[in-house]
Amino acid sequence: MKQKNSFNQYNYCGKGIQQLIESYRSDQPPFITLHDLKFPAIDTDAGIIRELKAVFFPKYWNRGSDYNPSNKALLATQLNTLGSLLFEDISTNWRAYSFDHEKSMSDEEIEKRSRAAVCTVVNNLGALRETLKCDVQAALNGDPAAQGPTEVIRSYPGFTAILLYRVAHELYQQEVPYYPRELTEYAHSKTGIDIHPGAHIGDYFFIDHGTGVVIGETAKIGNNVRIYQGVTLGARSLPERSIGPLRESKKKRHPTIEDNVIIYAGATIVGGPTVVGKDSIIYGSVFIAKSVPEKTQVFLLPPPHQKMS
Repeated sequence: MKQKNSFNQYNYCGKGIQQLIESYRSDQPPFITLHDLKFPAIDTDAGIIRELKAVFFPKYWNRGSDYNPSNKALLATQLNTLGSLLFEDISTNWRAYSFDHEKSMSDEEIEKRSRAAVCTVVNNLGALRETLKCDVQAALNGDPAAQGPTEVIRSYPGFTAILLYRVAHELYQQEVPYYPRELTEYAHSKTGIDIHPGAHIGDYFFIDHGTGVVIGETAKIGNNVRIYQGVTLGARSLPERSIGPLRESKKKRHPTIEDNVIIYAGATIVGGPTVVGKDSIIYGSVFIAKSVPEKTQVFLLPPPHQKMS
């Protein structure tokens, strides 16, 4: 199949511009509202990752003047750049999917699907940004070591993983092949946090420390949930003969975590039917394979031989 050079043909024009402008204008302290700060050049990300971070939080990534809400034309140019990068990457992955599955997809069909996915994401950037601001606030509410939004946005690995997950999840919802996983696996390589783009995660989500966190494809997490390093929201092990049918059925394999739950370091929770009820606390190193009622605390009992003096 001959590949069309569609990269320069992408032109974005949609409601995402106005939604972003409204989101920027809604920023209030402690979020930075100045345009002229110059932060240290510690960020080595390039391409789509850098553009995403800059669109969501321009004043924290030395792009404040580019995203001044009073300059709508310049913002439109930046969104077109972002959309073009997304379009190129998504269309390439659709072609790869076509080859892998021996499906004959025309250039026109690939272009149509790619454009639809990009427009959906770019149109929702303002809403995604508002959700990410809630995630920043969750970090400030949940971590006494957090000194302000700047520290969370620029240095917290959990927030970086959540930012890329939220974009990847939008693309996953559009059934874009491969690329959503590429975004979350990039975050995994940078942060040690493995969030499948298919997981459903509510508002005010905070991952503290983060290294070793695993959140599976069909996990569902409510609002105001906090988890710590080494937490696994996983699936039960299955015989090989069950993998194919389960993949096709999209059956829920990972647990549900309801609102206002805290899960401490090293806890493992598995199984699609498993539900951790709201307002519960799961303490460190426990293994849970059945549902937990609301307002329950789960913890390990001290070994009989343990002694404190």
